[in-house]
Amino acid sequence: MKFMFKPVFLRLVLFLPLILAASALAAPHKLRVTDRPLGDSLIAQGGKLLADYSSFQIIEVEEVPSPKILANHAQLVDSFNSIQLNAQTLDTRTPEIQSLRKKAGAFSGKRLHLIQFVGPIKREWREALEKTGVKVVHYLPQNAYLVYGDAAALARLQSWADADSLVQWEGEYTGEYKVHPRARAVDQKGRARQIGTDTFTVQLTLDETANSATLELVARLRLAPVIKSSEALGYRNVTVALPADQLDVIAAQPDVVSIH
Repeated sequence: MKFMFKPVFLRLVLFLPLILAASALAAPHKLRVTDRPLGDSLIAQGGKLLADYSSFQIIEVEEVPSPKILANHAQLVDSFNSIQLNAQTLDTRTPEIQSLRKKAGAFSGKRLHLIQFVGPIKREWREALEKTGVKVVHYLPQNAYLVYGDAAALARLQSWADADSLVQWEGEYTGEYKVHPRARAVDQKGRARQIGTDTFTVQLTLDETANSATLELVARLRLAPVIKSSEALGYRNVTVALPADQLDVIAAQPDVVSIH
């Protein structure tokens, strides 16, 4: 009997890439369309206009049109669904990442938060974001910002984001997003690895109160005197020797942007 299942198993192995590809093609896709009649046609056939930039449109479709139809008038831009962090890339269309979109709730001080728009960010979108009271820390590809704010500001941001379809996703900037993979003493499967250094640079967004607490923590954990500390462009950067197994403790601080 065992030989009867071998051909079936082999066929499944051979067709698995095709099955996965078909599943991927069935997902919604984003197109950057530069031809207005083509855009109107796609919308008439069920496509969803996400944003209009006069010279082009961002349209979501269930199926990618043939290359002949797209020609030089449209470009597949599914990359607009990703936020590219130093530690990992988030695909904000997946159920896993969508499930991370939760209310910030009450907390003391300020914390970092991510927000992504459906397409290239317009000036008025950023202005609306800043009116919520958060500070824009920096831009992140694709079409996203890392922002910093207190509970009230993040509550306003989330209320606005829930009501505005131009916001694709927002969520907490957690500690796991802050530590570069090369700085971790274990790999993604939890296996110990040699990283070849105990010297790291901790980057903080400038906030006198929060920075003071984080620098006190660094001072308690450091293995040697601080090598370098500097401020520039809204950040404080501290280069220091630290135990690799304590990086997540530091990453949990609300003002820490990255550790590498």
